Amino acid sequence: MDKDLESMAIKRNQPGHWAGEKNPSYKHGESHTSRLYGIWASMKKRCHKSYDPSYARYGARGIRVCDEWIDDYIAFRDWALANGYKDGLTIDRIDVNGNYEPDNCRWATNREQCNNRRNNVRLEYNGETHTMAEWSRILNVPVATIKARKRKGWSTEEILFHNGNKCHVNQNC
Repeated sequence: MDKDLESMAIKRNQPGHWAGEKNPSYKHGESHTSRLYGIWASMKKRCHKSYDPSYARYGARGIRVCDEWIDDYIAFRDWALANGYKDGLTIDRIDVNGNYEPDNCRWATNREQCNNRRNNVRLEYNGETHTMAEWSRILNVPVATIKARKRKGWSTEEILFHNGNKCHVNQNC
């Protein structure tokens, strides 16, 4: 074996980690394959690693992981467990232009995530603001119908209530 390779092999204390290299699993005892650890690692990668395929939508836009979480999985894990983390939920930034930090993050379903996207069109009517998909579910009107009416330049009231049924909004029937 090449002498350099042999000395490198001796320095390794675990597959994928060199002696003295930061290995977060030593601190918390969780596998790097746990779901929550994967969420934390992916969040950091898309915000701080320019080679990540999602970097353009996160890091390149200035979105960062807060100082509290960037190098401390335990702090992230503790926040997650205290704030409703469960399997099936994903981390969601309340302000889609804000950073990953305790006051701007929550655990959300896929539906909630889809309604919290930058490209969603929101319609406000009678003090309620919802995405077109949310209005579709509330009013039982196909989302394609709502989108078509919006493209035609209809007013919000016409878009939502062309058939005259206003009973679903604020329950004022």
